This record gives sequence, C-alpha cells and structure tokens, in this order.
Amino acid sequence: MIARIAEIDRLPADLDEDYVRRHREHLASLDGFCGGYHLLEPGTGHALSITLWRDEAALDAGRQALAGPAAPADGRITRQGNASVRIVDVVAVL
Repeated sequence: MIARIAEIDRLPADLDEDYVRRHREHLASLDGFCGGYHLLEPGTGHALSITLWRDEAALDAGRQALAGPAAPADGRITRQGNASVRIVDVVAVL
C-alpha cells in the first residue's frame, strides 16, 4: 500500500460543500483507493490530504481519472493552494 500526502498552504475560498462532496465521492469510487483523510487547520486554511492506494498502478490510474473529463473536480485546490505532494510507502497500519 502507498500513500499520497498533499500539503496545501491555503484552500481556495471558492470551494463549496457540493464541489467537495462530488470530489470525495468520485475519489472513493476509484479502483485501488483504500481510504483517506482530509485535514484542515481552522483559521488558516492550511490543509493536508492523505489518500491510501493499493499500489502505484492504482495511484496512477486515480490521477488520470481525477484529471479526466468525467472528474467532478477542476484542479483548483492543487492549482490555487500551492500544494506540495509526496508519495510514501505504508509500512504499518495501526
């Protein structure tokens, strides 16, 4: 299992609950998606997204699906949020 960790300096101000819900539902439906967390620091807009994937192939397929025409998100979080992304191996689940 691998994890994608995205740290976002500040979430875009134009995110609405429907946009976020559609994005999360689409993400959860992808083959190889094993779970995740969206964390938000109140008051600063600083966010952390941790998603878990079966393997590198599932993560790559997920990236393509999230960037495709059927994806509900338009990339504004990554584009406007100054995101830094790391891919790490999951060595234990507690």
